[in-house]
Amino acid sequence: MASTRGANNFDEVNFPVDIIYVMGKYFHRSRRLVESQGGKIDNYMAGWWMATFDTKTLDWAAERAVRAGLAISQALGELNQLFKQLSYNPLQVRLTVHVGSAVMVPVDHKRPEFVIPIGDVITQVTRLETASRILNSQLVVSEPVRQELGQRAIIGKSGIVEIAKQEMRVYEITGISGSAPPS
Repeated sequence: MASTRGANNFDEVNFPVDIIYVMGKYFHRSRRLVESQGGKIDNYMAGWWMATFDTKTLDWAAERAVRAGLAISQALGELNQLFKQLSYNPLQVRLTVHVGSAVMVPVDHKRPEFVIPIGDVITQVTRLETASRILNSQLVVSEPVRQELGQRAIIGKSGIVEIAKQEMRVYEITGISGSAPPS
């Protein structure tokens, strides 16, 4: 899941054409990077979006999701350089990765590929977003994701955070060592 910061009052201080330009560039670049790792962005709402990586058909789904997150972080830095030249405020993003099962529910029978994920994994991802705020980190993963990454994970901050009366061990990921999984 990605939560965009700096976009909350973006519509109040910019013209509609500016909003379309800036957010369009961000969403387009994010979608392209997620898809390059085998993922799919299923949901957009306001300044956030959620991607899914199918663990049944895609090997190394958690690592691919983290690699996409790291690439989005880098791309956002590049976009922010452009936005600065155009006198826009920079955008910031909080990216979270968790693994688990979700039921993929089609929302339009005419477009069966348009689905939304439902399940406890979604609740956990939203809790991770809160954890990323607490850690003040751009990319945060859950313990199961960190375990899947193993020694390849380059960890920044980590900790146990309590969210909704539930403790979660979370990790800031700043990089992944080694080669990307094969396509």
